[in-house]
Amino acid sequence: MPNNTKNSEKKQIHIKQTDHGADTGPCSKPDSASQHVFKPDSAMVRALVLLFLLLVLCIVSVFFIFIKKQPATACLHAEIYQNGELLQTIDLSAVTEPYSFTVECPDSGFNTITVRPGAIGICDADCPDKLCVSMGYADSSLLPIVCLPHSLVIQIMETEGEPIDGMTY
Repeated sequence: MPNNTKNSEKKQIHIKQTDHGADTGPCSKPDSASQHVFKPDSAMVRALVLLFLLLVLCIVSVFFIFIKKQPATACLHAEIYQNGELLQTIDLSAVTEPYSFTVECPDSGFNTITVRPGAIGICDADCPDKLCVSMGYADSSLLPIVCLPHSLVIQIMETEGEPIDGMTY
């Protein structure tokens, strides 16, 4: 019996030493009260992302405002094609008054085209989807106006104009 008490005392001493050694070792973990880690909550992260997106939007909009204010040096020409054949070329830079004309299609359809100073568009058509009418007016060469049922394409072409000098500006 005396052997059993000695073993239990050794176990208790060993456990006590292990508990005290864990507090003071160089690899010990600091307790949670001394650990200061910044963890942002989801609302703060959303606010920061929104602030960043607003900042990018402001920068992009200022960039586009300054690009639009620069005077255009190109002359715009509209080329109207039907079934791959050039029907008419219009100098949009020379237009001073708006006017309209109708292009008759071989399959008994029509497109009414309106020309304004610096822009052109299809204002009426008898095609089933009327996507060409909903495209609005084109004032740059970025996107042509197309009526697929009538095989009509209006393409804007930019040609170099006279350079701007001090007297013109």
